[in-house]
Amino acid sequence: MGEANEHDIPPHIYNFWIERLSIILTPQGLTRKEVSNSYKGFYKTRIGAKALKRLIDALCEAGLVYEDKDPNDKRFLMIYPLGGGDNNSKQVEDDLAEDLTDFMYTPDTPHEPPSTEISEAETEFKEDSSLLE
Repeated sequence: MGEANEHDIPPHIYNFWIERLSIILTPQGLTRKEVSNSYKGFYKTRIGAKALKRLIDALCEAGLVYEDKDPNDKRFLMIYPLGGGDNNSKQVEDDLAEDLTDFMYTPDTPHEPPSTEISEAETEFKEDSSLLE
């Protein structure tokens, strides 16, 4: 939430940016419809045209994206990442990898494979089941 405040955008918009949009946004850009569909997939709810405009405006004001006309159809606007977009997804990947490494190698986690020796209980079970045969 602190980073959302640094960018001066609401936390839900920042979460959407970090966890979804920064990952799928490429230098080729996204249409507003693609951003809307991504929002719907992320939050499991539709976003209206006015709310979508506020979301994109907030990301633009935070310096994360910019809007420009679609080069193929000047009637539509495209959303592009500032800095090429790859930096954003690379940062997210690095953060996830670091979190995963921290999770996997905590002091409680055994670093050696489990022992292949047969325990006393297993030996007793085998002896008891041989009586059934």
